Amino acid sequence: MGLVVALEIFINEGDSLYEKQLKTAQYIQKKLSDVQSINVTIIPNDESYREHPMMPHVPPVLIEWDRDEIGLTAGDLDRYMANEDPPVFLRDVHYFDYYANKEWRFIDTFYLRSPEEKIIVERIKRFFSKQ
Repeated sequence: MGLVVALEIFINEGDSLYEKQLKTAQYIQKKLSDVQSINVTIIPNDESYREHPMMPHVPPVLIEWDRDEIGLTAGDLDRYMANEDPPVFLRDVHYFDYYANKEWRFIDTFYLRSPEEKIIVERIKRFFSKQ
């Protein structure tokens, strides 16, 4: 019975949750678009493009930058984000670009509650403004 109820909830709320998460991702992308030296991309994780075949139907935001160009690593960003209150932890999976100078982090929209996206954007802007 529980499985049936869970499937009904998923069917009824699945698309609306995705739309909410996509709007959050679009907000983050728009607010970070003016930060120099970083690329901000939404990965839709839908039928058109996936981050990884095993990832759920949730649109994360990918932030990429050249560590040699700006002298900041993903580890630097991790420490900066975690050392403030509230601490923030970005996802640090490594699916690609193992041998490039690119650094990256994902912002998972699935876990964000309003106004957490504003905290993340403000903190990332401060981090990259100190370059």
